[in-house]
Amino acid sequence: MGSARNAAVLLISLWSRAASQEPEPSPVPELSGSTFDEMVRDGTDQPWFVKFYAPWCGHCKRLVPLWEQLAAKLQGQVALAKVDATAEEGLAYKYDVAGYPTLVLIVDGERYNFRGARTLEALEAFALGGYKEAPQERYESSEVFGGPNVLGLGGDLDEAVRSSELPLLVVFYIRGCGHCRSMESAWGELAVELKDQVRVASLDAMANRPLAEHWDVGRFPTIKLVKGGRVYDFDGDRTVEDLKTFALGDFGSDSSPLPSRLKDVKGEKTPGDPQDAGYEHLVVGFLLGMACAGSFWALWYCFSSSSREPADKEVKAD
Repeated sequence: MGSARNAAVLLISLWSRAASQEPEPSPVPELSGSTFDEMVRDGTDQPWFVKFYAPWCGHCKRLVPLWEQLAAKLQGQVALAKVDATAEEGLAYKYDVAGYPTLVLIVDGERYNFRGARTLEALEAFALGGYKEAPQERYESSEVFGGPNVLGLGGDLDEAVRSSELPLLVVFYIRGCGHCRSMESAWGELAVELKDQVRVASLDAMANRPLAEHWDVGRFPTIKLVKGGRVYDFDGDRTVEDLKTFALGDFGSDSSPLPSRLKDVKGEKTPGDPQDAGYEHLVVGFLLGMACAGSFWALWYCFSSSSREPADKEVKAD
């Protein structure tokens, strides 16, 4: 009886000691939108190898011990970090995160995506110079977000919002966004339910970054309704019912004007642009003005010279 009690006391003591000990800090820092730029500095101080992950991703979980081993092995040569891409959507967008995990090496302002086998040897070789030979491909979406009943938009967004006879409901998304993925089926269902009432569309913000920025898209997904030359932002629950209610009229009065065409903002003028014509007229007018001023100066000079001649002659006569 006494030995059993002693064993129980020993077990409780060991458990208490283990529970009181703080876990060892990870050698890999967790970065956020507020700390990323300050720490990484575009890889100008030292290279940074960053893992963009999702907490629920099985591949990401299996990579954790390997990533910490790599951090210890590359200490002093390459710094390692991690970013929760589901919480830091702005960073995920900036670094073209299209799946999990996405491993990005940042060196002297350039970024290199690792696409090889996730082994310690392969990751180390890539970080220490192998990235220079690794082929780099840019992600492009190949399927319409939401399915075949959704209008897939890209560079034609400006034209679509101006030519559509129906109100246009568009979602700006990125493939690596968990919130976007969770609403994709609802978006497809919404397109069917709103057929002939509202045109439901989607735009890949990663593949069309200038457009997304021009439309003031700062988080994902961003949903906007374009109706009557005004833009209304959706800020409710992303359910079929709530989206449908919003699209069919419950969008309130808070709106913004339709953004100008992106090509106009960039200054891409079409032949015969009135601004060009005005500029040409201004130049011609300026040249004519200079010519007239020159003629006037010449006449004044001749007149003043001729008026001085008698006085000069009179002085010489004396």
